[in-house]
Amino acid sequence: MLGKSPLQNQKNLFRPLLVEFINPEHPLVILANRIPWKDLERNFTGLYSHTGTPSKPIRLMVGLLILKQVYNLGDEPLMEEWVRDPYFQYFCGEGEFQWKPPCDPSDLVHFRKRIGENGAASIFKLSVQMQGNDLKSSDVVVDTTAHERNITYPVDSKQYRKIIDKCNGIAQREEIQLRQSYKRTVKALLLDLRFAHHPKRKRLAIRAQKKLRTIAGRITRDLERKMSEELREQYREQLTLFYRVISQKKHDKNKIYSLHEPSVACIAKGKSHKPYEFGAKASVAFIPGKCIIVGVKSFQGNPNDTQTLEPTLENVQESTGRTYKYAIVDRGYPGKNKVGETQIIRPGSPKAKTEYRKRWMRKKCRIRAGVEPVISHLKYDHRMIRNYLKGTMGDEMNLLMAAAAFNFKRLLRKIKQEIIFALDLWMQKLLARIGQCASLRFFIAKLSC
Repeated sequence: MLGKSPLQNQKNLFRPLLVEFINPEHPLVILANRIPWKDLERNFTGLYSHTGTPSKPIRLMVGLLILKQVYNLGDEPLMEEWVRDPYFQYFCGEGEFQWKPPCDPSDLVHFRKRIGENGAASIFKLSVQMQGNDLKSSDVVVDTTAHERNITYPVDSKQYRKIIDKCNGIAQREEIQLRQSYKRTVKALLLDLRFAHHPKRKRLAIRAQKKLRTIAGRITRDLERKMSEELREQYREQLTLFYRVISQKKHDKNKIYSLHEPSVACIAKGKSHKPYEFGAKASVAFIPGKCIIVGVKSFQGNPNDTQTLEPTLENVQESTGRTYKYAIVDRGYPGKNKVGETQIIRPGSPKAKTEYRKRWMRKKCRIRAGVEPVISHLKYDHRMIRNYLKGTMGDEMNLLMAAAAFNFKRLLRKIKQEIIFALDLWMQKLLARIGQCASLRFFIAKLSC
C-alpha cells in the first residue's frame, strides 16, 4: 500500500517545523517548492498495491534518488548525510527534523527495481521540462562515451579461476561429489602466473594459463555430468556461460568479459591513458551555451556512432517535445546528413560554396567541443565514472539519473544567481535611497545657513 508524505506545515506541540528554522531562500528549498511532486506520484502510484503495509512515500524515495546523484553519494553515505542536513529532509518532504535515517539503504535498490527504466526516464523528462524557455534553440550537440561497468580488468586466468570456484560452490551447495576440487593445483598455477610479462617467466605463465583453462573445462563437464536433469535445467544458464568463456578465442567477437556482467562490451575510444573501457556505450545530447542535457541513450555492445544518432534524437524529441534544426557531431558519425527534420553538421562535410557558409560551418563545429566538459561532469560529479547498478537496466537507469542530476544542479546554480541578483538589486535601491537622503540633508543644511 502506498504511504503518504507528512504535511510540511502541520504544527507539532513538542517539535519545531523545518520551515521555522531553515533558510527559505536556500536553493534546495526553492527547488523543492518548484518540483511538481504530485505529477511524479501520479506516475508511480500504479506500481503499488492497494493492500498491505504502507510503503515509504514516493516523494521521499524520488528525492533520495535525486540527492544521491546530485551530490555524488552512495546509498549508505546518503542516509548519514540526510540525518545531518535539514535541507535534505525538507527536499524529501519531511515536516519536522528527523533524528533517524528515513529508510534502509536497500530500500533504494527495491525502489529502483520498482520504477525501472520508465520511472528514471520520467524523472529525467521532468528535469528537462523544468528548464522552461532555455530549451529554445536551433542546435543540439550529440556525442558518445563509454559508460564503464563495475568489473575488474578482464584477464582469461581470472575468468578460469572464477569458473572453478563457482563449480566447487555449486557442487558443495547441491551435495555433488566431484572427482577433484583442484584447490591446491589452482593455487600453484596462480603463483606461476605472477610476473607473466617477464621474459624468464613468460613461457611458464603461458603453460599455467593453458592448464587453468583445461581444469576449468574438466570441472565444468564433471559437474554437469553428475547433475540430475532438474539441476541441469536449473543451472543451464550458468553452465552455458562457463562453456562460452572456456571456448572463446583471442580474436572472437561478442566475448564474455565478466561472469557476473555478461553484457559488458569492450570499447576502444583511442585514449592514451585508457585504450580499452569495459561497459556500455552512452550517447549524450545537450544544448550548447545553455548546458542542458536534453537526451541520453544507452546502447549494449559497441555499435557505430552513426547507428546511435537516430535513437538519441528520438529521445531528445520525446523529452523536450520539439525537433531541433541542427545536430552537431564529430567525424565519428559518417554517412547520414539528415535524420528526420534535423540536419547533421560534422567537420569535413561537403565544402561550402560561399565564404560566409564556410565561416558558419566552422563556428558550428567549434561549438561541439563543449560536450567534452559536460560528459566529464556527468562522470566525475554525478556517478557515471563507474556504474554500480547491475545489468542492462542498471546502465540505462544510471545514465538517466546522472543526466537528471546534471539538469537539477543547473537549476540550483540558476536559483543561486537569481538570489544574488535580487540582493544586488535591493542593495542598489538602498544605496540610491541613502544617497537621496544625504543630498536632501545637505540641501536643508545649506538653506539654513
